[in-house]
This record gives sequence, structure tokens and C-alpha cells, in this order.
Amino acid sequence: MAPYRYLVFPPNRQPTAAEVAQLQKYAELLDNRIAYGLNKRDGALAIAFEGTKFDEVIGIEPGFEKLIGAWRGVGCRVEDHLAFIKDRHALRPEGAEPKKKPKPAAAHQAEPAAPEPSLADKHTAAREAIGMSGLSLDSALRQHEAIHRVGAAVPYALIAAGTLGVIAMGVYVGQRMLSAGGESRKDTTLRVMADPMGERLTNDSKE
Repeated sequence: MAPYRYLVFPPNRQPTAAEVAQLQKYAELLDNRIAYGLNKRDGALAIAFEGTKFDEVIGIEPGFEKLIGAWRGVGCRVEDHLAFIKDRHALRPEGAEPKKKPKPAAAHQAEPAAPEPSLADKHTAAREAIGMSGLSLDSALRQHEAIHRVGAAVPYALIAAGTLGVIAMGVYVGQRMLSAGGESRKDTTLRVMADPMGERLTNDSKE
């Protein structure tokens, strides 16, 4: 005895929804050993049954025998061997209500709200904010130190500038005195030594 029985439908032929519902009434007697698939040769619908249970139920249930007879009357055949491909989507009963397609979202439907950041993301953002604050504080401290150094050096620069100004003024005055055209110190000394009592320290004689 073959282990399976295959009810093979003609190509492009499907059972009605009522016939499928009737078959399901005998599923428990068949130990639920029913599989839907395809005939590999032509891609037609095929229903596989466990062989022993199929023969047993068809012998004791007139309704099941009548159902199989009705399918045979429209071109179905029962095979003991078949290149069977199991595929539950192969069964598409005639007269069954089509599955409702999901309605498209309305055009005016609001966009989904952005997911809230996780706790880890919040911690990361907080650390970045603290790091940026630290950098800003360090930059401000560096600027303050530079200004303090410049301010401390200003008095010394003013003192140096004043010293240089005094020296330059002395040199300038000396140069003016030397270039004034008066009697030199040497000439005055020699004149006084020649007649200490009669000569004055200043030379008032005119050429």
C-alpha cells in the first residue's frame, strides 16, 4: 500500500470555498494529515493525504467519499505517487472572500514623532556639553593670563622709555653746547694762566 494518496486537480482548477470547508470537517478523522501543494509536472493544485487514513475514511464516511467523487467528476484524479511540492499558498478556493488589503495611509496623516533619545545618548550629549564648557573656560583663562602679563610689563616698558628719553635729551643738549661757537674750556684755561690777575674767566674781547 502506498504511504500517500494525492488528489490532483486539473491545471487552473480550484475547489470551491464550500468544498474546502467540507473537507475540513473530516480533518480530525484524517488525523489532520492533509497537505496542500503543487503538482511539479504542471503546477496544478494537489492535496496530499496519509494513505491508510484516506482509504479508511473513504470507506466509513459517505460524505467524504461523495466529496472525492464530485472532484473526480470535474477531472480530478487520485494518484499513489506524485512529484509533490508542498505549498499552502497553492490552495486558492473559488468564491472565497479576497483578503483585504491594508488601507493606504491618509495624505494628511501626521508624520510619526521622532523617537526620544535614549539615556545613553543623553549621557553622551551631557559629556560633550561639559567638555565644550571646559574648553571655553580654559580659553578664557589663557586670555586673562595674557592680558595680565601685558599689564605687568607696561610699567617696566614706561621706565625704560623714560630712561632712554633722558639719555637722548642729554646727548642732544651736549651736542648743542658743543656746536654753539663759544670759547672752549682749553682756550679759557690757557688765557687765564697767561695773566691770572688781569684776565677774566669770560672772553669779552671783540675782533
